[in-house]
Amino acid sequence: MSVETILNQLKINRLNKTQYDNAESLNNNELYLVDPQFNGNKLLKTDASGNIVESDITTSDIPGVIDNTASTSPTDALSANQGRVLQEQIDQLKALGRFLSNWDSTTGLPASNPPGYNVGDTYTYKVGDYYLIGNIASAGGTNYKPNGSSYVVGTASTTVETEEVHAGDMYIYDSAQWLLLHTEEIKPIKWIFY
Repeated sequence: MSVETILNQLKINRLNKTQYDNAESLNNNELYLVDPQFNGNKLLKTDASGNIVESDITTSDIPGVIDNTASTSPTDALSANQGRVLQEQIDQLKALGRFLSNWDSTTGLPASNPPGYNVGDTYTYKVGDYYLIGNIASAGGTNYKPNGSSYVVGTASTTVETEEVHAGDMYIYDSAQWLLLHTEEIKPIKWIFY
């Protein structure tokens, strides 16, 4: 339906500012008095005295369409094309690997679940997903590493890590396996755990 068709269907309630401000005290006949001369192509605007009046539509009344995200206009609309561009950027970010949680090598469980996932849900790992190792077993104990290509929330890993593990090391997923990165051997990084 075109803008002109919509506007032609409108009826304007001609209230002055005093009536508008005191609309609760008006009777139905006053409140719903419709201008019989109104034939569309008009807008309701406030005049210099504060009265609500009919006004011809001008090009300045029609919001522009902007095809970029640099504009600071508070009135113009964003184009559908920019909506598509933004959605593609969101999808790209969602496809990137991210910090999942601190990994507890003593239990084979992350310290927290992926956001939005509940016990029993399956989170499929993405390339670049990583865990920071928070807890390790004491010397001679068994350290568990992440396993598989997905994580069933609440299910502990039983895959034993064969390499020496330190608190502060990192597990990174490379699309096929979990790689252990010995950060303390590269340089003395001290992670802050929340």
